Amino acid sequence: MEKEMPACPECDKMIEVQDQSNTLSAFVDWLNENGYTICTLEETDGYPKEQFIPHREPYEKLFAKYFNIDLNKVEKERCALLEAIRANQ
Repeated sequence: MEKEMPACPECDKMIEVQDQSNTLSAFVDWLNENGYTICTLEETDGYPKEQFIPHREPYEKLFAKYFNIDLNKVEKERCALLEAIRANQ
């Protein structure tokens, strides 16, 4: 008996925005190659004003936020899909 393939709405969202995400990645690479850094404005102890601090999280997470994609759901969907594929072998 073949196991039904699970729905993967978050993975589907990732596929839909893949070209846009690739464009963003190329732009971020260009920024880095030309000495630019994406920063956040944060209060830092010992300084009287907010400071620009380089963005610390991976760009994959930043892009996921931009495209409203839940990376935890993506991982669960991938695991469920792999399980279904293995069950059908």
